[in-house]
Amino acid sequence: MDNLKYYNDSFAYDYDRFVSVPKKRAEIHEYPKTKARVKSKVNKKKAQLVRNSVISGLVVLAVCSSLFLRAEISSMRSEINKINNEIVELESEATRLSVEMERKVSVINLEAAAEALGMQKCEKSQVTYINTNNVDTAENSYGELYAE
Repeated sequence: MDNLKYYNDSFAYDYDRFVSVPKKRAEIHEYPKTKARVKSKVNKKKAQLVRNSVISGLVVLAVCSSLFLRAEISSMRSEINKINNEIVELESEATRLSVEMERKVSVINLEAAAEALGMQKCEKSQVTYINTNNVDTAENSYGELYAE
């Protein structure tokens, strides 16, 4: 290094000293020392590829099974709703039939039907009382005895 140029009436900096010169780096090539290392790297890549394939296959299978199950659930729900609608219809039909039966069997309708056939209500003069004298047997018009 030449330091004399700094003492020759110049106080300026020598910027050449501060400029960094890129050093050439030696290119380093690593070669595998044995064939086993090469094979292990290839085997690792193959294993990773197989693992990724299996995982992606499982994901696809899970998605497909999920879609299938959702479709089955949807069809079952529609069948349940259809059967529930039929139940509601049958219950309303049963209610309608019971109301119609009560209407036909009502006392007013029975009285009207009896009057149409010429029947009338029983009066006290039509009732006949039988005295059995505390005997628990009875005889009908055919001569048969009834005992308790």
